[in-house]
Order: sequence, then structure tokens, then C-alpha cells
Amino acid sequence: MSSPRRIDDSCIELDIDCYDKSIILKEDKIADRLYIPAGSNYVREVQKVIASAGIKKVSIEGSSLTLKNDLEFEIGTDKLSVVNDLLYAINYNPIHFDRTGTAVSERYIEPSVRKAEEEYLTDRYSIIKSGAQQTRDLYNIPNVIIRYTNNPDADALRSEYINDSADSILSTVRRGRRVVDIESVDDIADQETLDAYTKRVAIEKSQINDTVTLPTALMPHHSYKNCIFVRHDNLGIGAKFIENSWSMDLEVGGTMQHQIKRVTLI
Repeated sequence: MSSPRRIDDSCIELDIDCYDKSIILKEDKIADRLYIPAGSNYVREVQKVIASAGIKKVSIEGSSLTLKNDLEFEIGTDKLSVVNDLLYAINYNPIHFDRTGTAVSERYIEPSVRKAEEEYLTDRYSIIKSGAQQTRDLYNIPNVIIRYTNNPDADALRSEYINDSADSILSTVRRGRRVVDIESVDDIADQETLDAYTKRVAIEKSQINDTVTLPTALMPHHSYKNCIFVRHDNLGIGAKFIENSWSMDLEVGGTMQHQIKRVTLI
């Protein structure tokens, strides 16, 4: 809990901001330059940084990938950034904390091959409330993603993913033009990982195209980026979505707002 505020309004109300344990990694910073030599295992280095912040409950999927080159982090870098930089280098999900307070990360899985963990349907038993909104935005959604390494002490790596599918409204074929997104990456395990990471960026950026706000009854078991199947007859929706965020009213009969992004095949 942080910055509690008491309000006198015929009765005393408390207004409190609460955070999960990622705030510990965000506020804790490395006091000396952090040097990680080539050959170090990415996951073990992540575990060391998390442990140095006093977090003991950790569940990270194992990996045999190791650093090909020496890596350094500047003094004052927050440990959350260090951890997530190392995880992105092996195409893992960023660190997050589950309901038990355990630090969790695992290999990124493309949304199209994930099974839906929840279903929300507008049928006779539906808990979907009125007020759902759908936003579709094609502006500046890239169909060409390029990522490359920019390390003078290592062999250059480059990966390019082109969405040229005739079935995609975002593709170079359907649009008749290239919308390019190009950035360098500081560290990546190998060419295969860079290719997978580049495709991941393409998938995640294409999801911006179709966003839905879905109000439902309170469903407090949701966690990190759940895969949800939604059938909403009035909006003509019947597809899988990835939950980007959610919020809920902590009161009887309250509403839960799901911010979800459609799983797009590219």
C-alpha cells in the first residue's frame, strides 16, 4: 500500500493505492555497474537480480540460452528494467506476479495457438453487461517489422517480418504500401530468437487495430494477459482476444471492465 488518504464524509473512507511486488524491483536499483559475462545463462541471471531485491518466491521457465557477448548495465538502472531486458532477449514474457505473490515468467506463445481460458457469450446465461465498445484503428499500424542488433563488438543480426497475407486488412497486399517499424535491440540470444521476437512485435502491434472494452459481472480470478473467447451478437464479434488490462468495482453488484485486443492472424 502507498499514500493512504482518509476522508471524512459522514463516515471515514480510505483511499489507498496498492501495487504488486513489481514495485520492489522498480524502486530497487543497482548500486554498482552490473557486468554479466558472455556464457552466462539468461534465466539464472534473472533469478540472481530478483533475489538481490529480496524476492524469494520465483517461478521462471528454464532455458539453456546463454549470452553470446558481455553485457553491462549502468549504475542506477532499476532492477525491473534489468530483469525485463534479459527476459526480452530470450523472447520471454516480462516479469509479473501471480495471486500468490510469486514472480512469474515464461516463453512467449503466439496468441493464435493459445487455448481460450475464459468464455464470455451473449446467451441466456450471459454475464456481459450493456455498454461494450469496439474500436478499430488502421492508422500507422505497421505491416513490416525490422529488428536488428547494434553492437560493434558482436556479429550483426537482422530480422524482417512482412505481413503480405491477402487475408489481412493490414498487409502490404491489401494496403498497397509498406508501413515500416524499425528499431535496434540491445541484446538478443541468437538469430532464431530474434526472428521469433520480431514476429511477436508484429503480432502485438497488429492487435492495436481491434480493441474492445467489455463490461461484465465481477470475475476476480483473472490474471496476466488471459486468452478469452468472446461472442457478442450485437457487435458481431466471435473471436479470441488477449486481455490487456482489467479493473473492477469492489462492491456487491459491481462491474468489471475488460480491455481486450483481438487475436489477429498475420
